[in-house]
Order: sequence, then C-alpha cells, then structure tokens
Amino acid sequence: MELKIILLDADREDLGRYAQICRAVCEREQMQAQVATFANGKRLLFEMGDPAFADRVDILIIEPDGGCEEVADSVRKDGYDGIIIYVSHTTDTAVFYKAFDAQVRNVVKKGDWERFADVFADALVAARERARQYIAVSSGGEYRKIDIRDVYYFESAQDHSVSVCYSGGAFTFRASLTELEERLQKLGFRRLHRCYLVSLDVIHKISYEKVILNNGMTLPVSRVHYAPLKEAMEKWKGLFCVDPSAWPVII
Repeated sequence: MELKIILLDADREDLGRYAQICRAVCEREQMQAQVATFANGKRLLFEMGDPAFADRVDILIIEPDGGCEEVADSVRKDGYDGIIIYVSHTTDTAVFYKAFDAQVRNVVKKGDWERFADVFADALVAARERARQYIAVSSGGEYRKIDIRDVYYFESAQDHSVSVCYSGGAFTFRASLTELEERLQKLGFRRLHRCYLVSLDVIHKISYEKVILNNGMTLPVSRVHYAPLKEAMEKWKGLFCVDPSAWPVII
C-alpha cells in the first residue's frame, strides 16, 4: 500500500527540506509513499478539485502563509477528509483558529525539523490505518472510492478484472483476487471459492455448498475453502461480535 503525501510551501528551499525529511521517515518506518511538492496554493487547489487526485492524498502538509492561507479550509469544504499538518513561523492566533476549523492534526513551528519528523511519523501511522478503510478503484476513466465496510464481496471477471459488489452497486476494475486477498485479509475478507472473496461481516449463514449474506445474496462455497472459511469466520466473529444471537448460522 503506497501512501501519497503532498507538501505546500512557497519557500522552495524549505519545501525541499521537508520533502527530504518525509522520505527519510518513510524509509525508516518501511512505508511506501509518494511525496509530491507544490510551491503554489492555486495550483494545488486546482489539482485537489479532481476527486481522483484528492481522494488519493493521505497527508497534506501546508505552510499557511505566502498565499496558501485558504488552502486547508478550501479542501475541507470540497470534501477532503485526509490528514492535514501545518508548518508555520507565525504566532498569529487567527492562524490557529483556522487550523482548528480545518481540523488540522497538528501545528509545527517551522524550522523545528526534529519535531516535524516526529509529528509526521505519527501521521504516517494514522494515515496507513485510515487508508486501509477504503479501496480506490478506477476503470475507463471512471473513479470510485469505496468504504471497505460497504463491500459484500469481490468476484473474478474477464480480462484479469475483478467486480466489487457493495451497498452502492457494483464496479469492475483491473485487479486480481489474490492481490485483494493479501491486502484485505486483516480486514476480515476470505476466499470462499476460487472466483469469490467475501467479507466475513456480511455472512448470515454458511453450509458446505453456499453462504447466504445479510442482504439475501447467495454465493457458492468450494469444498477446499469451506473449513478455512468456517474457522476464519468463527475467529473473526469471536473477536468483534458481542451478541451471540447475531452470529452467522453454520450448517
């Protein structure tokens, strides 16, 4: 999973220094990340106006001066819900009020490189956990960001593609079930058939031949996957289901 970090600062020298620190922290924490820099607030706002760009930004680091004062507030109004960090020389309380309104995660004194590295490292951990809650998919110029909690299952499609069935409908994109299984296993997804990857949270009833989901859909279960699926489901529900009456029926 690769995170995307955006830095905005009109001072190009400082911009390069912060980018260097970000890359070093990512390497130290063994996190894959793409670090992009902007020296112009209007240019960044133009890019962030495209949901396919904005939804992929995990951490936004802003120097809220030099023409960049309104960036955080603007991107929040446009729906950006990622992490924002301020780096600033200012002691103007108005800046801190704006930071609070824009739900800025932290304000770091500009030039305090060590504290910035610590704050950024904490933000990386939070961004990684947040990124795991969504899956961003695209196909034929269409883009969707889907909450993992809304997903029922993934199904193999033609031409090395996968179709995701979720509460908002269905969407087909380029991927493999094996890749998705590796990524989503810790979030409660398991293979029940060579063509299907299902969310354990939505299983209502399971038998040797099929599972019935909470929405009434039925999916096939292959014999080779039945026992591992049953075991995984019992462990998953045991961890997160406090009401035994809500556990799925195992036949």
